[in-house]
Amino acid sequence: MITLKKLFLLFFFIHLSVFAQDDFNKANILLRNNEEVKGLAKISGNKIRFKKLEHSKRETLNYKKVKKVVFDNGKTYVFKILKRKIILIEELVIGKISLYSKEKTKVFMDHNSMPTSESYTYTIYYFGRNGEDNVIGLTSEKDDKKIYKEFFSDCKKYTDLSLDDRAALGGMINAVKFYNENCK
Repeated sequence: MITLKKLFLLFFFIHLSVFAQDDFNKANILLRNNEEVKGLAKISGNKIRFKKLEHSKRETLNYKKVKKVVFDNGKTYVFKILKRKIILIEELVIGKISLYSKEKTKVFMDHNSMPTSESYTYTIYYFGRNGEDNVIGLTSEKDDKKIYKEFFSDCKKYTDLSLDDRAALGGMINAVKFYNENCK
């Protein structure tokens, strides 16, 4: 017998699969062998779903084949290493210090462990050095201090700024740009 919970889950996943089919966007994919492939792509977790044309068969690409994906909207995604785990993240700023991000969505569950319609999206930022594959994620105040020490403490122009002046830079993107433009 089909319970209400099973029926709801079935409807939920059918609903997701119908709407997920339209998420493909035009993109250029730079492969590890330096070939460039044009087609339609979408990001799915830490993988790239790709098809050459609208009605072509999909294939899944991962870090073993792909260096980066550049979408027509200007967003670029690259594979990086976070604590020995390979992740696919968006490039925000590239320079001596590079800044990346990934959006995550948290769906709330009810008392029966069923997904509710309530959710929220948040952004995790990652820092790395130019040309390196390893990144550090900014997920807590402890990480904030570690990132400051590892990435910004060697720049006198930045460390001489008061906390108010650093805040006035207007967020991480501008802080990284300030460092890249003003520090060695």
